[in-house]
Amino acid sequence: MAWFGAGILGASPGSSFSGALAGGLILLPGYLWFGLGAGDVKLAAILGFLVGWSGLWWVLLLAALILGLMSMLTLVCLGSSRASLVRLPAAVALGGGFLLVLLLMSWGNR
Repeated sequence: MAWFGAGILGASPGSSFSGALAGGLILLPGYLWFGLGAGDVKLAAILGFLVGWSGLWWVLLLAALILGLMSMLTLVCLGSSRASLVRLPAAVALGGGFLLVLLLMSWGNR
């Protein structure tokens, strides 16, 4: 779909493909060295393809904020000793960041 003119969600074809490449490469070190799942890396690449190069940065920023809120909530609810045993799903934060970007994009087009 991205190769026929405007692309998915208004991103140009070049922006879509560079967003996919950047989304995968940015999270790749997290997979290789820090225990991030391979599905999270693939999801970031797909989201980069959908929103393009410039939208990817907003998705990742909002996902980082959501993941930080999830971490703080886990720490408050479980305490520091048990919270360190919990692995938080980064896909939930990435999906939430993507949905917020979609909401902001549609709100800005009004």
